[in-house]
Amino acid sequence: MAKEFAAQWALTNAVRMELAAQNTLVTALHLGAVDTDFSSAYTGPKGAPAPVARAGLDGIEAGEAEVLADAWSTHVKKSLAEDPTRLYDEIRAGIV
Repeated sequence: MAKEFAAQWALTNAVRMELAAQNTLVTALHLGAVDTDFSSAYTGPKGAPAPVARAGLDGIEAGEAEVLADAWSTHVKKSLAEDPTRLYDEIRAGIV
Protein backbone atom coordinates (compact mmCIF):
# COMPACT_ATOMS: atom_id res chain seq x y z
CA MET A 1 0.00 0.00 0.00
CA ALA A 2 2.88 2.39 0.64
CA LYS A 3 3.84 2.21 -3.03
CA GLU A 4 0.40 3.62 -3.90
CA PHE A 5 0.99 6.56 -1.53
CA ALA A 6 4.39 7.23 -3.06
CA ALA A 7 2.92 6.94 -6.57
CA GLN A 8 0.17 9.41 -5.67
CA TRP A 9 2.71 11.96 -4.46
CA ALA A 10 4.92 11.39 -7.52
CA LEU A 11 2.02 11.76 -9.97
CA THR A 12 0.79 14.94 -8.28
CA ASN A 13 4.29 16.40 -8.37
CA ALA A 14 4.64 15.57 -12.07
CA VAL A 15 1.30 17.20 -12.91
CA ARG A 16 2.25 20.23 -10.80
CA MET A 17 5.52 20.62 -12.72
CA GLU A 18 3.80 20.13 -16.08
CA LEU A 19 1.19 22.82 -15.39
CA ALA A 20 3.47 25.32 -13.65
CA ALA A 21 4.34 27.06 -16.92
CA GLN A 22 0.71 28.12 -17.34
CA ASN A 23 0.47 29.26 -13.70
CA THR A 24 -1.95 26.48 -12.74
CA LEU A 25 -1.90 25.69 -9.03
CA VAL A 26 -2.05 21.99 -8.27
CA THR A 27 -2.78 21.44 -4.60
CA ALA A 28 -2.70 17.84 -3.40
CA LEU A 29 -5.10 17.09 -0.56
CA HIS A 30 -3.94 14.03 1.36
CA LEU A 31 -6.15 12.42 3.97
CA GLY A 32 -7.10 9.22 5.66
CA ALA A 33 -10.62 7.82 5.88
CA VAL A 34 -13.41 10.39 6.13
CA ASP A 35 -16.96 9.71 7.29
CA THR A 36 -18.89 10.02 4.01
CA ASP A 37 -21.33 7.88 2.05
CA PHE A 38 -18.42 6.65 -0.06
CA SER A 39 -16.66 5.17 2.99
CA SER A 40 -19.78 3.82 4.71
CA ALA A 41 -18.61 0.20 4.41
CA TYR A 42 -15.25 0.99 6.01
CA THR A 43 -15.33 0.13 9.72
CA GLY A 44 -12.05 1.71 10.81
CA PRO A 45 -11.61 5.16 12.30
CA LYS A 46 -12.83 8.03 10.17
CA GLY A 47 -12.48 11.78 10.43
CA ALA A 48 -15.19 14.36 9.96
CA PRO A 49 -15.45 15.71 6.40
CA ALA A 50 -15.85 19.41 7.26
CA PRO A 51 -12.33 19.94 8.70
CA VAL A 52 -10.82 18.13 5.70
CA ALA A 53 -12.72 20.32 3.25
CA ARG A 54 -11.71 23.43 5.21
CA ALA A 55 -8.05 22.36 5.23
CA GLY A 56 -8.16 21.82 1.47
CA LEU A 57 -9.76 25.17 0.74
CA ASP A 58 -7.39 26.96 3.10
CA GLY A 59 -4.45 25.28 1.36
CA ILE A 60 -5.65 26.38 -2.07
CA GLU A 61 -6.22 29.93 -0.84
CA ALA A 62 -2.71 29.97 0.63
CA GLY A 63 -1.21 28.62 -2.61
CA GLU A 64 0.10 25.47 -0.94
CA ALA A 65 1.40 22.59 -3.01
CA GLU A 66 0.27 19.99 -0.49
CA VAL A 67 -2.23 19.82 2.32
CA LEU A 68 -1.92 17.05 4.89
CA ALA A 69 -5.43 17.04 6.33
CA ASP A 70 -4.96 14.68 9.25
CA ALA A 71 -2.48 12.87 11.47
CA TRP A 72 -2.63 9.76 9.28
CA SER A 73 -1.53 11.53 6.08
CA THR A 74 1.13 13.44 8.01
CA HIS A 75 2.51 10.14 9.34
CA VAL A 76 2.50 8.49 5.90
CA LYS A 77 4.22 11.49 4.28
CA LYS A 78 6.91 11.49 6.96
CA SER A 79 7.37 7.75 6.55
CA LEU A 80 8.01 8.06 2.82
CA ALA A 81 11.22 9.96 3.56
CA GLU A 82 12.43 7.25 5.95
CA ASP A 83 13.16 3.55 5.67
CA PRO A 84 9.90 2.17 4.23
CA THR A 85 10.16 -1.08 6.19
CA ARG A 86 8.59 0.45 9.28
CA LEU A 87 5.65 1.88 7.32
CA TYR A 88 5.06 -1.49 5.62
CA ASP A 89 5.05 -3.20 9.02
CA GLU A 90 2.59 -0.62 10.37
CA ILE A 91 0.28 -1.10 7.40
CA ARG A 92 0.36 -4.90 7.74
CA ALA A 93 -0.34 -4.59 11.48
CA GLY A 94 -3.28 -2.27 10.87
CA ILE A 95 -1.62 0.62 12.72
CA VAL A 96 -1.69 2.89 9.68
